[in-house]
Amino acid sequence: MFKLNKVIFLSIICLSPLVDSSAQVNRSGFNFAVGAGFGYSNHAEAYIVEEKLGIIEEYSGFRAFSTNLKVGWGITPRAQVFYTLNFTPPNATISPYESVYHGGIITYSFESVENLLISAGAGINIAHDMNKGELARGTLGNIAVAYEFSPHFSLELNSIFGKMENNPPPLSFFSSSKEFSLMLTINYLFYKYADE
Repeated sequence: MFKLNKVIFLSIICLSPLVDSSAQVNRSGFNFAVGAGFGYSNHAEAYIVEEKLGIIEEYSGFRAFSTNLKVGWGITPRAQVFYTLNFTPPNATISPYESVYHGGIITYSFESVENLLISAGAGINIAHDMNKGELARGTLGNIAVAYEFSPHFSLELNSIFGKMENNPPPLSFFSSSKEFSLMLTINYLFYKYADE
């Protein structure tokens, strides 16, 4: 059953660019995207707090909720430049760790598969503890792959990676300064098709 579901899923992905071939994508001009999903951060998982009475608290790297915002300009129908903001809030039951990433990215779609969007860029990532303040910051890289499965809606896998400069408050520390996070979001994309 699992193999059959996998074949059906891959078939939909491969054939969906043919569903509306009359609509030509033109992402020139103003572009805007907003999305939400979940993810994982190994830097969040590396955060350790020593509570009262010497109890050590270790947290999950699972990010139960993540948001993604992009505002930019299409310099050609296939290439866009964006300011991007990713935010993963803390969760009292999973982890007090939160992160805010903001930076610039360039996104490109290929003529042969215009529904596939590849992005790369860099920005500043800042980690906080909701009770203790800023924990770390760093200049990190950003790579993302998105698939527009329906006009104006995409599924995106986003990775942020690099080294954080840890500066935790007293009674807390990190077992690693490296960050590698993955975020899976469903996004709404604002731009105009050629026939809109």
